[in-house]
Amino acid sequence: MAADISVKATGPLYDGRAQKAVKAFLLAATGAVAGEGVNLVRASGRSDYKHPTGYYESHVITDLAQPDSTTVWDSDVIYGPWLEGLSSRNQSTKFKGYATFRKMTPVLAKRAGPIAYRILDRFVSRMN
Repeated sequence: MAADISVKATGPLYDGRAQKAVKAFLLAATGAVAGEGVNLVRASGRSDYKHPTGYYESHVITDLAQPDSTTVWDSDVIYGPWLEGLSSRNQSTKFKGYATFRKMTPVLAKRAGPIAYRILDRFVSRMN
């Protein structure tokens, strides 16, 4: 005598809601970390630059154009490489640059996990 067994899988894991929640979390976490990166670079510039005008600071933004990455950049401000210390002019003058982006990268890397963790609960509830 063979018994017929039927299994019906239901819930967020099977109907796609969990996958959507994971994608939404990754997008939100990436945006939050990038936003913190912008804040770090802007704050560092305000405190480090000798004659800040606000122009450069206002051009430090996030670029969300790529679907799998987010970039914090200076919108290609013409003197950005010089401020960072990556221009050929830095080699021929006394000014070696502020290295703001390079200094803030490890700071942001340490903050990224806690930033993402703070917003995780909003998305976990969608997976239950």
